[in-house]
Amino acid sequence: LADEELSLWPDRARDVMAIEITLADDLTTQSVVITEGRMHSLAKLTYGDVPKILRDPSHRFYRVLQDGADLSQKLLEFRRSEGALAMSDLAHGWFTSEDGAIQEFGSYEEAVGHLLVQELMILANRSVAEYAMIRDIPILYRNHSSRKTEAARVQLLQELDEATHHSLDAILGVKRDRHPLLDRSEYGVVPTGHFGLNLPVYCHF
Repeated sequence: LADEELSLWPDRARDVMAIEITLADDLTTQSVVITEGRMHSLAKLTYGDVPKILRDPSHRFYRVLQDGADLSQKLLEFRRSEGALAMSDLAHGWFTSEDGAIQEFGSYEEAVGHLLVQELMILANRSVAEYAMIRDIPILYRNHSSRKTEAARVQLLQELDEATHHSLDAILGVKRDRHPLLDRSEYGVVPTGHFGLNLPVYCHF
């Protein structure tokens, strides 16, 4: 299945569940529409292809990837403003995952494609979870908890913020000291919230 009907080989049409999300200028969600459809893949890209394309304004995928890269950074900053454990320093090649864990890539070149995919993935997953909950559609939710109180979120965000003004060693120190505070995510039919994302509902759409 992965090599055939579920693949995204270029120049192949595939059946898909498509999600169309309309965002306001402040990045709040205005509408979510989920439909069945057909997708025609135009290319097979790797994470390493993204920075190469972003250096070439004449590339046919430059504009869509540049828009995606810009949006992904804004989405991460928006999630942080909403209380998620979301931080980044792409100049030094790191950002936080959906669970708030620090991901190291070593350079902007390595990180930019991963951040683009992650932020659009989180947006889609969050939107589908909210869509299903409102309509009482049974799905598996992705729940994430912390071993500490809600105050731990504020303290962790402060430590991450302070560490961004120092060396990568400071970031890794936060990762080493704070990662044990975060429990593993679990799937469940009842949503209990996602601590890292600071969301009441989340799923892996």
